[in-house]
Amino acid sequence: IDNVKVSETGTAATYAINLPGSSDNATVVINNSYLRGNIAVNIWGENVRVNALNSTFISYDDEEVENYSAIVLNNDGTTIADGTVVNIEGGKIIALDEKGEESYAIRNSTNSGTVTVSESTEVIGILSNPVAIVTYAGYDQFYSCTTLQQAINQAAKNSNATVKLIKDITLDKPVMVAENQTIVLDLNGFNISHSDIENKYAFNNHGTLIIKDSKGGGSINARGIYNGYGEGAENVATAKIIVESGVINAKGTNGGAAIYNYGVVEVKGGKFESNGGYGLSNQSGASMTITGGEIRGGIYNCGTLSVDGENTSVYQHISGRHAIYNYAATAIINNGAFDSESGNELILADG
Repeated sequence: IDNVKVSETGTAATYAINLPGSSDNATVVINNSYLRGNIAVNIWGENVRVNALNSTFISYDDEEVENYSAIVLNNDGTTIADGTVVNIEGGKIIALDEKGEESYAIRNSTNSGTVTVSESTEVIGILSNPVAIVTYAGYDQFYSCTTLQQAINQAAKNSNATVKLIKDITLDKPVMVAENQTIVLDLNGFNISHSDIENKYAFNNHGTLIIKDSKGGGSINARGIYNGYGEGAENVATAKIIVESGVINAKGTNGGAAIYNYGVVEVKGGKFESNGGYGLSNQSGASMTITGGEIRGGIYNCGTLSVDGENTSVYQHISGRHAIYNYAATAIINNGAFDSESGNELILADG
């Protein structure tokens, strides 16, 4: 592509250059060209090679539900432009959003793709390596996010949104879901871990958090997940977590729980495991309904607990503890399999 101009004036093209999934192993050379679009260079193919010299790439972003970029190495959780190499020598990369503020100049969502920009290239915009995307039901586009908290905040703006992981994520602080926010989180086969895995919780949910894993193999690894914990203020009794699938590992050796509940929890599936605390912990005034799933580490209940599901199994692997410990509380158990390392399948204490 030599001395080519795309959308120099007027309405910007959707893509100035588009390399779809069928473009695997393609080589593109761009010289002295002007490429303007919502996305200037959009790459889905694997092992693509793009070499650009003294060219201008401009992203015109006019959509709030997608953060367009000048140069994009794509990943929607299914198709990934892995192994793609882009080299930019000289020229300009300019990315502005619908408000005229800097948007993403380069968005590399892949695991093994690379974009190299020379020191002589003028860049106006943000260099981005997303870890999650926000998808919207009935809409083909998606919004890429560099942190999980950013994805949660973006998804909260739209009731049809789903947060979908595209890479493993390491957290340095808990992710917050605020009151009145409803978030669907798809692990998509990837893992969320806290850097202080034994002592810190991965989430503190004050709204509604729905957890699933569409691909399988995804997990959350931390001291656990808080539901409705007030952090020094009043706990949030309306906070709700629904688990459909996925694995939540409570890694604390001296406490914690896969879900530590002060609100409402519905467990429909998934796997929960605790190293030192209980698999699930239901606090006073909280409610927990279990109709499926595998809980390893038992259940501690001092709220209201209902277990009714032939696909539910509760196993206590810590010696001396019980599959369900019910303390001054209400537990209604109609179905499920229960066992413990010490042979105490079930204990009801003061309740």
